[in-house]
Amino acid sequence: MFEMPSVRRFSRVSPSWRAAIIGVCASLPTAVLINWLPNSEATVGAGAMLAGPAIAGAVANGPEESAAAGVRAGFLGGVIEVLVFVISEGPTILRPTSQIPFLAFAVVMILCTSPLLGWVFGRLGGRISEVVAR
Repeated sequence: MFEMPSVRRFSRVSPSWRAAIIGVCASLPTAVLINWLPNSEATVGAGAMLAGPAIAGAVANGPEESAAAGVRAGFLGGVIEVLVFVISEGPTILRPTSQIPFLAFAVVMILCTSPLLGWVFGRLGGRISEVVAR
């Protein structure tokens, strides 16, 4: 009557995307805790952009895989940051129409720099994982 989903359907995700998703999901609780600290200006998306790629790089296999997983995790963290930014600041920015170019510029800058940050922190996480494994 009911058919169980096959494992093959879920195994189509590449190892670097799997590591990126694991890294971002694992970094979200840490980012939320850091955001609750007094005088903390960090956001959940920024925590996902920095800690997520490091965790993804540590989970991935090899330096190339850690860099690829870091780039993907950085992009996912950037998407989270854009969503948090649009939800929290979007209504106040979109009232005057002169602010719409600022919002577009901010979104583009976040989405362009987040993979670069992800690459750096993914390589760092992969390097830390290699050193610890020795």
